[in-house]
Amino acid sequence: MSLTAVNPSPLAVEHNATSVRERIATVASSASKATDAVGAAVSAGASATVSLSSTALHAIESAGEKTVDAVETGAVALAHGAEDLAVGAWDTLKEGATGVTHLAETAWGDLTAGASALEKLGAATVSTVETDVGDLVSAVKSGATELGSAASSTYDTASNAATSLSSTAVFAAAAGEKTLRAMV
Repeated sequence: MSLTAVNPSPLAVEHNATSVRERIATVASSASKATDAVGAAVSAGASATVSLSSTALHAIESAGEKTVDAVETGAVALAHGAEDLAVGAWDTLKEGATGVTHLAETAWGDLTAGASALEKLGAATVSTVETDVGDLVSAVKSGATELGSAASSTYDTASNAATSLSSTAVFAAAAGEKTLRAMV
């Protein structure tokens, strides 16, 4: 029986994990830049005089826009990362299921072949036993027939010898009687 190991695609899983890490790093970098911009704007606004307050407001507005953009970029990157992770997990599960199906089919084929081989072995054993028993019965029958023929022949010979002996004894007795009568 041949078994095939089922291994999820480590390259696909690692690729998806790397992609998620890169997107998280991008989001973190954008958020850090936005925070720096907000800090700079607040600092500029706090130290500015009344004549620089419009510059400070513009810097705060710009920092807010960068923050919103960074959050949006981060959310999109996280969504893409989650999607890539889900696709990788689905592909891994699908490959695993295909591997398990292949393994089950291979095992069933091997089991069926083994059962067929056992069936053939059983049939061959029965056939051999039937042939051997048939040969044994035939040999016993042949031996019994030969023994019967020999016994019959021996009986016939013994019967003929007994008949011959009896006839000879009767002739001898008759001859003895004649001889005795002739002597008396």
